[in-house]
Amino acid sequence: MGADQATEAAGGKRGTVASGIVLAVFLGIALLYSLGYNVKQMRDEAAWVDHSIDVLQNLSLVEQMVLRAESAERGYLVTADAAQLERVDFARKELLTLLDQLERLVADNPEQAQRAQELRPLVEARMTEIDAIVAAGTTDRQAAEALVREADAQQMTARVQDLAGILRRAELQLLAERRDRVDEVTFLLTIGSAVISIFALFSAGFGVLAFQRRKAVAVLQKVNTQLAHDRGVLKDRESELSAILTTVPDAMVIIDRKAAIISFSAAAQKLFGYRPEDIVGKNVSLLMPEPFRSQHDGYLARYLSSGQARIIGIGREVIGLRKDDTTFPMELSVGEAKVHGESEFVGFIRDLTERKERERQLQESQDQLFQVSRLSTLGEMASALAHELNQPLGALTNYLNAAKRTLQNNGVEAVTRVTELMDKAVEQGLRAGAVIRRLREFIAKGETDQTRGSLKALVQESLTLVLLTVKDKGVRIDVRLDPTFDLVIMDKVQIQQVIVNLLRNAIEALDGRDLREITVASEPEGERHIAIEVRDTGPGVAPEMLERLFQPFATTKQEGMGIGLSICRKIAESHGGRLTYHPNPRGGAVFRLTLILATPDQAAA
Repeated sequence: MGADQATEAAGGKRGTVASGIVLAVFLGIALLYSLGYNVKQMRDEAAWVDHSIDVLQNLSLVEQMVLRAESAERGYLVTADAAQLERVDFARKELLTLLDQLERLVADNPEQAQRAQELRPLVEARMTEIDAIVAAGTTDRQAAEALVREADAQQMTARVQDLAGILRRAELQLLAERRDRVDEVTFLLTIGSAVISIFALFSAGFGVLAFQRRKAVAVLQKVNTQLAHDRGVLKDRESELSAILTTVPDAMVIIDRKAAIISFSAAAQKLFGYRPEDIVGKNVSLLMPEPFRSQHDGYLARYLSSGQARIIGIGREVIGLRKDDTTFPMELSVGEAKVHGESEFVGFIRDLTERKERERQLQESQDQLFQVSRLSTLGEMASALAHELNQPLGALTNYLNAAKRTLQNNGVEAVTRVTELMDKAVEQGLRAGAVIRRLREFIAKGETDQTRGSLKALVQESLTLVLLTVKDKGVRIDVRLDPTFDLVIMDKVQIQQVIVNLLRNAIEALDGRDLREITVASEPEGERHIAIEVRDTGPGVAPEMLERLFQPFATTKQEGMGIGLSICRKIAESHGGRLTYHPNPRGGAVFRLTLILATPDQAAA
């Protein structure tokens, strides 16, 4: 009986040991599976860290390429060096590749993918502006500078940088979250390693589990080696991220919720003149002049309590203070990130000193170009004055010659006829003075003395002047004016100059033609305008002259200056009308002048 009990007891011990072995094996397998799963999680999170670093590096290159293209564009306008155009082309090609890469990298994140899709048209629009400015700069510097001002007003580069900053801040926040998860997985791995170590020590008590213990220790060593390797990789990635942030052209300052500086990039050190050991831990208001320095902590406290952002997520121009107490203009963009549940604020700073200096130089250049333009306009107006005075002075000469011939006849009616001719000569002299006065007022104020007047009377006077100054060439002139629409708003002297000029051109065009007919007709155009057409049966305008017909100094006449039609169009436009040309179906030319009709109230007046 005692033997049976001993045997039973021994069997019970063996059963207990077997049960312990089975339990130990089961626990070991569970722990190893958990440890392997956590190792896989850590590798996955490390891969996401690599992914965020690639996105940040891509964004930095996009900004650098846009700035390189902008710098090349400005350099080309200043130096006209063709090498700058190659830099623009290189930047354009690189941007296309970088934007494609960025969209692929953030495709897994809908919000980042949407921002990347919004970034592409902004970059393409900026490159289109740069291409237009470069193209204009090859032929017309003034037009190119106008496009530069327009592009600066659009602030397309700033908008690209703002959106890139939003992408960067979002990716930095994702990076912080992923680093937190890596820390959590590391912690779990550490706990798992400790548990496995305890399990290994516990298994040492079982002699029958010695082999399993050695195997578990080997696995633990392998896991520890892999963990150390993964930590090294993570450290290398953090170093790589630090290097990327160091090379970002904008200065970067990170502060905590108490406004203490946590990180101070290399660009910030160069910009403000502080070393990291001199500035890290101090209040960021040290970088601001008064009164902003005293107000900053209050702004931050109000945001943390109310959540109402006034500068976060919005770029604006502010004043910075260097270590040597000098101030400078800068552009500041602030973003917020959550690190371990606490708010941190990342500020990206760009020095605007060079941009302001370029704007000043550009303004000086524009002032010089404006002065040259005024001199050019003065020359054109001198030519215009000579052209406009030619007609009344010609009429004046004809009247005086007629008076001279009348006096030579010594007839009884000589005195009456001479008096009439002298009156007309005086009228033309006054008209020449009125032309000078109108042109002087037009130059000084850009305005005309416009009143209501009869179109019919104006055309009749113009025909009289033309027939006095042009020899009879057998031309038939047909006047077909609509009597219903007669009163127009005009400067009589200037509009008469336009009609006289068109009639003289039409008569000269008929020289040597078999059919010599001119038609002056009017018809309403819309509700507020009337159109006056001067049609001739001459050869018309040559096709090669159509594009330059109304440009100054464009003429086919041997003795013409080529400014008559240019001046006529300017006069028409100053009256709120137009002067256009189209071929005459009967052969010849048709010039169409539109003027504003007098309203019923103006007509009644």
